[in-house]
Amino acid sequence: PKLDDKSIVGVGTRSTANCFIDALAKHKGALNNLGVLALEERECEMAIKFFRSSIQSDPVDAKTHYLLARAELENGDTATALSEIQIALRLKPEQPEFRTLFDTIQMRQ
Repeated sequence: PKLDDKSIVGVGTRSTANCFIDALAKHKGALNNLGVLALEERECEMAIKFFRSSIQSDPVDAKTHYLLARAELENGDTATALSEIQIALRLKPEQPEFRTLFDTIQMRQ
């Protein structure tokens, strides 16, 4: 049988790519894990894409904002890193690693 949009979603109105993106969005943990792996391999831009996708499915996840801040800092974008770590700190001000990253970003500006 041919795999097409209708067989995946039951309706021919959405593309296959959108279906896969929607499926991944429901698994933000998987997106975060892929982002962490990409960050460990110094694939910052790829990590940023994974973390941004994860944030789309859960915009109030402090840890994902923290991870995105790390990736942006590694990628050299201190302004975006600062913005993301500030969001993480607003959501979970008690996290010491968030404060440590905030201080690191401040020193690099």
